[in-house]
Amino acid sequence: MATLSNKDIANAIYGFLKDKNGSRDAFREVVKFLQKKRLLGRSKAILESLRRVVNEEEGELEAEVQSVRSLPDKNKKEISEFLKRKYGAKQLILKESLDAGLLGGFRIEVKDEVIDLTSRNKLRKLQAHLTKSA
Repeated sequence: MATLSNKDIANAIYGFLKDKNGSRDAFREVVKFLQKKRLLGRSKAILESLRRVVNEEEGELEAEVQSVRSLPDKNKKEISEFLKRKYGAKQLILKESLDAGLLGGFRIEVKDEVIDLTSRNKLRKLQAHLTKSA
C-alpha cells in the first residue's frame, strides 16, 4: 500500500475546501478523514504543507533570511525583488532571523532551496578550489 505524502494530502484538502467558503462542516469532514486514516499525528506537517499550497495558489512566496545583524531596508527590498522575479510571485513574505553563528553575509531559504551567501560558505568554496588545484 502506497503512503501519501504530506503535500499530496494538503493538495487534496485544498481542492476539497477550495469552494466551501470556510464551512465548518467541510473542516469537520477533513478532520474525520485524517482521523479515519490515522493521520492526525502528521497534522502539523500536513498543515505546513497546506499553508505552502495555499500560498502558491495565491501567488505568495515565503522566504527566510538569516544574517548576523538585521539587514538594512534597501537590502531587504533588493532580496524581495530578486525572489519575486525568480519565482514569479505576486507577493513575498520575508521573515528575518538573526544567527550569531554566521561570520557574515546571509542565507536565504525559499521553497526547498537554500541560497547560501555567507562568508563561511565562500571560504569553504575557496578552500575546496585551492586544495583541488594543488
